[in-house]
Amino acid sequence: MMIENFGKNVARLRKEQGYSQEQLAKEIEVNRQTISNIERGARYPTFETLEKIAKLFKATPTQLFGTPKEIAVSDTPAILNEIDKYNSKIQAILQIPDIVETYGEEIHTLAEQVTTIKMVVDDLLYVHNDDDTLATTDEGILVRSNLPEEINAIANDARVINYFFGKPIITDEDGLPYLDKNGKEMFEKSTYEKIPVETIKEIARAIDYIKKNKDNI
Repeated sequence: MMIENFGKNVARLRKEQGYSQEQLAKEIEVNRQTISNIERGARYPTFETLEKIAKLFKATPTQLFGTPKEIAVSDTPAILNEIDKYNSKIQAILQIPDIVETYGEEIHTLAEQVTTIKMVVDDLLYVHNDDDTLATTDEGILVRSNLPEEINAIANDARVINYFFGKPIITDEDGLPYLDKNGKEMFEKSTYEKIPVETIKEIARAIDYIKKNKDNI
């Protein structure tokens, strides 16, 4: 650890924690030029300023004076603790790409089917105006009958799923669909297709490696 690393580390910590030079200067009661000089290595802080910076950023000596490698090594236990803390959530997230790849088409088909059922249920459940909008009263939407609310809840979930897998039609500013050379409507990629599956898998492999080898790091 060396004093020469201090300026760069202060700049890094400041940006990581969302402070501008002006804001940091105000917090530790110095002027902005002092912060600029410290970060450029043009001057070193007084003991009082150093103490204020360390306290504000909750920074260890290594985080203030260490090299990037030393800082990375010192941060490893905290990273591993966070991985352990959120292990179950991480495992669930890591399974998403495989689940989507394996069952994506089935989920999409089911979502379309349930959405169709919802459209039929809406016709039975709600009163519609002549322009097909839902009829309302002062108390809310006008209901024709008391079908189970579970049907509505399931249909709402299906809409979310269908949004994830559905491919929106590409339209112009007037809402008219763009057509391809064969005269067929053009579609955007679905949210599912936009997911960087390979990147997620690569991150998953890296996290899995860290977990398996944390005792050797």
